[in-house]
Amino acid sequence: MKLDDRALMLFHDGELDPEQARRVRVAALSDGGVARRLDGLVQLGDFVRSFAVLRSAELARERRALEKARSARRIASAVSIGLCAAALFALWLRPPASPHAPVVRTLASEASFGFETERGPAVRVESVDFGARDGAIFLVSAAAAASTDTTVVWLGDDSPASGVGTL
Repeated sequence: MKLDDRALMLFHDGELDPEQARRVRVAALSDGGVARRLDGLVQLGDFVRSFAVLRSAELARERRALEKARSARRIASAVSIGLCAAALFALWLRPPASPHAPVVRTLASEASFGFETERGPAVRVESVDFGARDGAIFLVSAAAAASTDTTVVWLGDDSPASGVGTL
């Protein structure tokens, strides 16, 4: 009896009616070629199932590696955003400073030159930070009255040879 491949596959999958299945069993017992073809289908099925198991394990490993990489990118992004926010917050808290204005620290409790003016006690300059620029402080006073004294803060230009020095 000549059986086609479709009938053998249906028998292997258990999809033949009982009468057709009995004919295939008889053919497999009587014809060695039919038995070999059925054994080939069994081997092919075993191979496909083992390949599917191995491939699913590989896909699961790849999926875990991708998720781990995504998680690392999320953590790196969160840390970067946090550092940027902290830097912006620190800049926001920092008082504004002009690079061209000197920082003058005074002691208000001490009177300059030992006398008081009409506006209250005079202020003695304790220190001046000119930053990267040259600068000088001097007092211009009129001989007529002490109330006309003027303190001058002189800043040189940005060039290193600005000409500002001590008097």
